[in-house]
Amino acid sequence: MAGKHRSFAVSEWEWLKLQLRLHAVEYRAEIFSEYYDFKDPGKVTCKIFAKQVQEMMDKKASKTEQLEYYKDWVEGVKRNIQRTLELLPGLRKSFNMKSDLTIRIMHHYGMGGSLICEFVGDKINWSKTTEQQT
Repeated sequence: MAGKHRSFAVSEWEWLKLQLRLHAVEYRAEIFSEYYDFKDPGKVTCKIFAKQVQEMMDKKASKTEQLEYYKDWVEGVKRNIQRTLELLPGLRKSFNMKSDLTIRIMHHYGMGGSLICEFVGDKINWSKTTEQQT
């Protein structure tokens, strides 16, 4: 095989997925982690797990207090995706951050996680469990 070079083409969508997964691995920490899913074609779901969520659940923090953290985290995810999209001219035009991106704030309780709320576009949807707690 020496001397033989073969091209390998990666679609912009595959490159975005790769970059987001790489970001998640590089920035994973015990107190804050992002995970990306791509189950629906053309859609990105980011799940955020953070130690601060458990602390807020323990002290029964109000939604207003929780949102102070969550909104910052969501903006960080959006900035990262936007930076990646800047390098992908086709996907930059077709990917809609308001309809193609869902960001979920998760409560990690050891063996799994439960949804606290999700951000889709400008909407915040609280889980029924969270609605009952606050």
